Amino acid sequence: MVVRVFCPAAISSFFAPYIVEDPLKCGAWGGGFTIDRGVYVEVEVEANAENIELRNIINGVEVDSCILRIIYDLMVPSELKPCKVIVKQRIEVPIECGFGSSGASALAISLALAKALKLKMTYLQIARIAHLADYYCRTGLGTVAGIVGGGFRLAVKPGAPGIAIVDRIPINEDEYRVIAATFGPISTREVLGETRKLEYFTELGKEALKNILKEPTPENFMKQCRIFALKSGFMTNRIRGIIENTMNNGLTNITQNMIGEAVHALVHVSEIDKALSIFKKHFNEENIIVAQIDSRGPRYIST
Repeated sequence: MVVRVFCPAAISSFFAPYIVEDPLKCGAWGGGFTIDRGVYVEVEVEANAENIELRNIINGVEVDSCILRIIYDLMVPSELKPCKVIVKQRIEVPIECGFGSSGASALAISLALAKALKLKMTYLQIARIAHLADYYCRTGLGTVAGIVGGGFRLAVKPGAPGIAIVDRIPINEDEYRVIAATFGPISTREVLGETRKLEYFTELGKEALKNILKEPTPENFMKQCRIFALKSGFMTNRIRGIIENTMNNGLTNITQNMIGEAVHALVHVSEIDKALSIFKKHFNEENIIVAQIDSRGPRYIST
């Protein structure tokens, strides 16, 4: 059986890691934007095959996938094993650049696999498996819960979907676009493996959240996220220069992706051309994304 799913990407603007013994309670406080660009997944499954065969193809290239292996182990019942699973992914956003591609991929694969095998699972049960895969593979912490929450999101309690509390900052989504661009990745796996840094990021991120909740507006959100990016040490000189240049030209709702050498701006539709002209001075055009805020979340695609 072949099942297709689209899952929106989730740009992270700030985060505060929360790691405890129970992986379902692990996650992050934080916030950002779920956008209408993301991950398209096609999953083909053959249950009760002769041998386990897991294949993961991303943008035409076959790669090993920790996430697929974890999802398979957690989701597939023993009576259906071994299975042959072929996953084809088209990822529209940069990988390891703060767009939440790993969490989006995990959620899309989980939803597709559950439907392909006709498993009796609810949406939150499936999403929790995606959360666990993202966590165990050290590719993300609270991304899956953020995608489930959707929109201009604010995670005020960490954890897996159903445990985390994800609020939203009210905004007329039709009037705004998110413009993002990147130079390259910063390894999430490396960051999540450094305990001392995680403690510092948690302190900074919780301070940012506290200040955002005092004034939950787009302008203050972006301001507090810029402060977080600067204090955390993630902001490189060229990212800082781009942010300063953009703000000097009157577009102040801009900050750095977490985690990546990338930026994103919340721009009114009337200022898209202006924002693009600024971004094109610093980035190659193929590295610039213009997207709408997505509040619908993951969805199955008709075959």
